[in-house]
Amino acid sequence: MTMRNRPPSVEEVVRILRSHSADLRRRGVLHAAVFGSVARGEARSDSDIDIVIDLDPGRPMGLFEYTRVTLDIGDLFDRPTDVVVRRNLKPALRDSVAEEAVHAF
Repeated sequence: MTMRNRPPSVEEVVRILRSHSADLRRRGVLHAAVFGSVARGEARSDSDIDIVIDLDPGRPMGLFEYTRVTLDIGDLFDRPTDVVVRRNLKPALRDSVAEEAVHAF
């Protein structure tokens, strides 16, 4: 059964992110974490996966590269995935994400 046919588990999402951490770090992703329904253990078979990332502020990233990185992270999973950059979140949402986030790397 693929991830698309069942609720994703936080452990599985973290494992997949960790297995790609070397490549993502080379591309400027310092940290990645899971948040939302998957992190809370409330995911359903139709739930998307919410990922928050921190980008290296010392490594300039153009729009094309940023888009490619976020799309590539989404492609790791067999379901819709939302990838957001922590520093771009509004403070209230940033706090909520921080409370429930499960750190992958």
